[in-house]
Amino acid sequence: GSAPAQAGAAAATATGRSIYSGQVSLDVSQSGSGYSMQDPVHGNGYTTNLNHATSGTGSVFTSSSGTFGNGTNSDPASAGVDAHYGAAKTFDYYKNVQGRNGIFGDGRGVPSRTHYGNAYVNAFWDGSQMTYGDGQGNSRPLVELDVAGHEMSHGVSGALTGWDETGETGGMNEGTSDIFGTMVEFYANNPVDTPDYTMGELINISGDNRPLRYMYNPSLDGQSPNCWNSSNGGLDPHYSMGPLNHWFFLLAVGSGDHGYGNSPTCNSSTVAGIGNDKAAKIWYKALASYANSSENYHQARIDSLKAAADLYGAHCTEYNTVEAAWAAVSVTGADPVPGPGNCGGQPGSPTVTSPGNQNGTVGTAVSLQIQASDPGGKTLSYSATGLPAGLSINSSTGSITGTPTTAGTFSVTVTAKNTDNATGSASFTWTITGGGTPPQGCGNLPAWSATTAYAPGDQVSYNGHKWSSQWYSTGAEPGAPGSWAVWTDQGAC
Repeated sequence: GSAPAQAGAAAATATGRSIYSGQVSLDVSQSGSGYSMQDPVHGNGYTTNLNHATSGTGSVFTSSSGTFGNGTNSDPASAGVDAHYGAAKTFDYYKNVQGRNGIFGDGRGVPSRTHYGNAYVNAFWDGSQMTYGDGQGNSRPLVELDVAGHEMSHGVSGALTGWDETGETGGMNEGTSDIFGTMVEFYANNPVDTPDYTMGELINISGDNRPLRYMYNPSLDGQSPNCWNSSNGGLDPHYSMGPLNHWFFLLAVGSGDHGYGNSPTCNSSTVAGIGNDKAAKIWYKALASYANSSENYHQARIDSLKAAADLYGAHCTEYNTVEAAWAAVSVTGADPVPGPGNCGGQPGSPTVTSPGNQNGTVGTAVSLQIQASDPGGKTLSYSATGLPAGLSINSSTGSITGTPTTAGTFSVTVTAKNTDNATGSASFTWTITGGGTPPQGCGNLPAWSATTAYAPGDQVSYNGHKWSSQWYSTGAEPGAPGSWAVWTDQGAC
């Protein structure tokens, strides 16, 4: 059912004193001097008290003072505050981060029913509304923010995928709700219910002050596997979700301990996270564009890689981290997106083909065309270091031409740069013979001459040593104190 909108009601802001999130601001309706938990800002979602009934709509929480709840379970409205706040924050997360107009996608708000049944230790989404039990002894209502976000996210994933609770699909379903419930918690950034990667940590549902689940290390709950294996689909979906939660944590935060708890990997790899925002957008895109109603772990890997390629480019950092995080929970397979990608304006680096070692003779013109390619098809510019004296490279075409003037063996590096300043290079040696008689024992290197102009990479012999030019010079004697920055001693020859 639905709660009737109040005649003449106007949007207002009230103060809520919640059980788990401290004092919060609530979007409510005001009529005369009375306030009600009906939220015109978030699609007229409303929050009711079932007063332990198990059917019906319940009564919308009202207040004459503009304050709801007292921060403890002694006032039934306190749990209502958590539920109302959770519905608004979940709505805002999907709208402002994922571009979805609320849980239903059409701007409608969510009805939330609290105080369901007697000592009911659960909360659930039934396709049209939220329902929250009061926990053991009716003392710990299951209205914490990440639980609210978890349950309402079933509404989103259900609309996008049609998932049920069977086999690995059930694990996908439950893990997705943990992922987005956690993202709602980070979005709200509440100072009392501080964001983390555990589920229901404030409810104390088992009476041992431990969370329901641990995304960073799912096995800490004693039931959930960290790593996928072929028997995963036979587990309860609240346990078979383990590898999905683990994957998401590794993707967003990374392996090791980043302040939330140590996250191991199943293949002893190290994974560097890409952040919550990118990780969550990749997973949402996977659901919205690729997931099918019988999703399993290996299909989820394919779908999330396709989503990462769509959003951030194939084989770019985000894509590669999705792949690495799946491998780290033992889900592997073929690459579903062939070919290079455009990495957010930084496509992969150009490739320069080495021409192999070259030979030439002093006084004889040479011509060498450097071959290079760019994965994004961008225009390349060329440069070279260490060319034999007398040769130069055309920055536009990559053609090296000229007439060598000095004998020797030169270490040449050719670099191609694209318009994003990504570079690739290749190195080879170029041996020039003839022209003067090099000193004995110095391996075809010309003797240094005080009248020759030298460039970086030129090599000479002088005083029984080989010297490599580091800069442009004429008359800078190798080994002289003032020439230390010009020539590097390559050792005796």
